[in-house]
Amino acid sequence: MRRVWVSPAKYVQGSGELERLGFFVKIYGKSALLIGTKEDIERVRPQLRTTAEKYEIEFIESRFSGECTKKEVDRLKEMVFVKNCQCIVGLGGGKALDMAKGVANGQNLILVPTIAATDAPTSSATVFYNEDGTLENYTYFSQSPSVVLLDSDVIVKAPVRFLVAGMGDALSTYYEAFETSISFGSIQAAKICGEDSELKTCSTLAAKSIAKTCLEVVLKDGIAAKEACIENKVTEAFENILEANTLLSGLGFENGGLAAAHAIHDGMTLIDSTRPYLHGEKIAFCLLVQFVLENRSIEEIKVIFFFMKKVGLPTNFAAVGLDKATEAELFKAARAICLKNDPLANMSMKISPAELVSAWIEADDLETLLTLE
Repeated sequence: MRRVWVSPAKYVQGSGELERLGFFVKIYGKSALLIGTKEDIERVRPQLRTTAEKYEIEFIESRFSGECTKKEVDRLKEMVFVKNCQCIVGLGGGKALDMAKGVANGQNLILVPTIAATDAPTSSATVFYNEDGTLENYTYFSQSPSVVLLDSDVIVKAPVRFLVAGMGDALSTYYEAFETSISFGSIQAAKICGEDSELKTCSTLAAKSIAKTCLEVVLKDGIAAKEACIENKVTEAFENILEANTLLSGLGFENGGLAAAHAIHDGMTLIDSTRPYLHGEKIAFCLLVQFVLENRSIEEIKVIFFFMKKVGLPTNFAAVGLDKATEAELFKAARAICLKNDPLANMSMKISPAELVSAWIEADDLETLLTLE
């Protein structure tokens, strides 16, 4: 079976790296469209000013709305043309970075995450939303980002909730890639290579190794990294989690495949009460649902469940807003998940809406079950 590897051309992480952003911009020209919210740009305004002056480049600010929609992509593409920008810089959280991918379409793209809440920065995929906040679709571009640049000094000052949410996203990487591998391939990788969605591709040995390392690093350094972030200290544990949340998880999911955890998350966008919660927070709980669907052993679930409890990730309905959802809403979301069947199709078993709702409810009750063990 065909093997596929997808990755950004360059990945740079360390203290003070934002002041070198101009070096990478200058590879493409003298001006870049800067896509980020006003709040995120103001947070790093001094570093942007310093790098612009040092490398004699200009940032054209885009006035990004904050929502990743195709209408916003069209507006910003027009801005690139009018302002004659030679490259695109996405700065901020996942939606700003996804927007930058949509505008650049893989060309001359530099991504600068200011939080470590998701693995979006290293991937070639954008998650588009409708105007009402519901998920529209995943779009896979033919080329990955040119440069991914992380400034540890900036990210360590972000609210710790974002770092913890990133661990939730990273925790799922190995388990989703594992399910994908035993179902004989990844639909995601096929789409990246322009193939029909029904044609799957096989993970490389590198992808499997990276997904496993991602899990090991999160479990080993997660608690210490959270403590470092609370104290605004860049430590080795913090740097390790920064890499796990961003690079290892990103390469692991894109080359290994997504499965039930992300499919269930996408369905949750149909439930209004879950909207205030971060992507990685919801993914963490959805991973527990995937464990139930897989019928994983209690001992294996315990390791992840109690790590999640200790680090502060959601482990029940109330922690992700599902306690406010009606049974009708759960079944509506479950039917949508099963009908779409992507990335649910990467699971090694067929899943019905009724089985999905049952697993949802059982995952909500895991704490009682595990405490009684």
